[in-house]
Amino acid sequence: MKRRLIAWRGVTVTQRHYTDAALLWGQAHPQQAEMCLQPPPFPPPTATTATVSEKPNNWTDFWNWRNWMFSSSRRYEEALVSHVLTGPLTLASADHTVSQWTCLGARAESMLPVPYWNEFLYYKHPFLESTDDDNNNTTHRHTTLSFVGPECENVPSQHTLSVENNTLSLKWSFRGKYHDMPQEAAPTSGFVLFNPGFAHPHLQKDWRPTLERLWDTTGRSSRVVVVLTAHSLADAERDWQLWHSVDSTLPNYQENPWASQITYQDPLDRTNTSIRPNLYVCHHVMT
Repeated sequence: MKRRLIAWRGVTVTQRHYTDAALLWGQAHPQQAEMCLQPPPFPPPTATTATVSEKPNNWTDFWNWRNWMFSSSRRYEEALVSHVLTGPLTLASADHTVSQWTCLGARAESMLPVPYWNEFLYYKHPFLESTDDDNNNTTHRHTTLSFVGPECENVPSQHTLSVENNTLSLKWSFRGKYHDMPQEAAPTSGFVLFNPGFAHPHLQKDWRPTLERLWDTTGRSSRVVVVLTAHSLADAERDWQLWHSVDSTLPNYQENPWASQITYQDPLDRTNTSIRPNLYVCHHVMT
């Protein structure tokens, strides 16, 4: 099988062509793949508050809740859609009190077509949030997500999405490493690191200064929420051990119900270990 050189997490490696069945199906059926990737309207035309008020907790419930239409090739189509939505839904399922998120080491997340981030707002729609506030549906909620990282896409600096009383501002804040970013330019109440692999032997040196800045609580006046994901159990265990050596309150990683259903071969693992983006997730609060 042919091999090709790619840059992955800043490391140039040799990798086989992807052989995931859903990706191969998408390459062979581009029109069908494009159709399944078109989000349905929100809410579905026939929906009522009663029929959509229960928050979905897995892909199967999500497809039903969003009335996402698939063909006879449903298995492949679901995998493709899960791959583009894994980031927005993983973040949407995190602490709902966070209003300012910063995505550290942003790569694919910063290049995701903006309309897919609407799913973040749909998932956090007021009628899905459990609350005792009778006026919850009229409360304006604004969330900011800033992308920071050396591989961050160089695109317009901000784009704002709105769904009724909810807004999400996407900001491409800094193309570089977080520890090189001016402190005053990085206000945040939550950090998300998608598949960072910061404990991998090839990546520890680059990540260490960023992690040290993240761990530094000097002058921090409030709690900070951190969401960490990993693409394999080995990846999760390595990252957990490194972080836990500094912060013993870090909880264990759990399987992520919003993991991508697309499978790759880990280009940094000579045993050809299979990986899936955001397969494991850890929700942590630093105080």
